[in-house]
Amino acid sequence: MLEKIKTKDEQDKKRRKNQLIVGTIMIGLLVLSTAGFSLLSSDDSEESDSAYNSILENGYEFSNYQGQWALDYNGQEILFNYLPSEVGEVVIEGEFDINTYPGSTLYFVGSGGAAGNEVLNVLGSYASKYQGACLEGYSCEEDLPTKSCDSNLIIFEKGSVVVDESGVEGPYENIDLSETKVIKSDNCVFLGGDQLRSADAFLYKLLGVID
Repeated sequence: MLEKIKTKDEQDKKRRKNQLIVGTIMIGLLVLSTAGFSLLSSDDSEESDSAYNSILENGYEFSNYQGQWALDYNGQEILFNYLPSEVGEVVIEGEFDINTYPGSTLYFVGSGGAAGNEVLNVLGSYASKYQGACLEGYSCEEDLPTKSCDSNLIIFEKGSVVVDESGVEGPYENIDLSETKVIKSDNCVFLGGDQLRSADAFLYKLLGVID
């Protein structure tokens, strides 16, 4: 009888020992998995933070996100492809005033692609509406209204643009847009060369980000 009791005690002791070992292993695995998750979360957080790295230029803060630069301008987020320092060599001619556009119709000569979308992202909130147009004195195959530089025109064209003197006050003649530049004649803005770069320079100038 004593031998049986002793054997049962040993079995209970062994069972408790096994349970303790299993419990210790499970706790260890839980700790390791938690540490691994925290490490991964930390890496993701660092990657996320790096996506929003900021830089200060001309007194304005730009946040880098997915290859573009975001600027908070009076509560409006504007995306640029280049920083102000990266468009400093773009030639800009003319006087620019954002107050030219509120309540007006904005006309685009040429689609401009991504540059056109960038300009529209800014000026679309000021103008009452926008549409395509043909520049007076410039050949146009599309069935669009013909407008002079008395209207607000953004012109995306490469090469030389000849502006007719008829109805246009002080026109630029034979404007060379093969180079990256911004030229304003009356209410016409010509964006030449690398249009994304010239569009950024135009908008920075218009918003007062660059002098």
